[in-house]
Amino acid sequence: MKFKRVLLISTLLLSVFSLTSCRVNWFDSHYYVPWYVIAIPTVIIVAIIFLIAGKTIADKLYVCPKCGQKFHPSFWIAMFSLHIGSDRCFKCPKCGRKGFCPVARDQEE
Repeated sequence: MKFKRVLLISTLLLSVFSLTSCRVNWFDSHYYVPWYVIAIPTVIIVAIIFLIAGKTIADKLYVCPKCGQKFHPSFWIAMFSLHIGSDRCFKCPKCGRKGFCPVARDQEE
């Protein structure tokens, strides 16, 4: 899990720094925009989106298909878990099964 986090953060930083310096043509004037003018707002916006998405996913109630245990995942596990549609791959806190868990039906209504 730690390797995935490091890989994600390094990929994000690399893409932010490699795509951020540019020359802007505004009418007949040419301006050089420094990398930090684009990188800092980009990092802030991406962080806000990740926080909102992680909070939304972690607030949902998931159910283990094997034992029927309903649980709320932690923020970091919910944020970086694999998913197909609304099903996410979690480890059940009761039986230890690791696999795709659907959202509990009583939460969907």
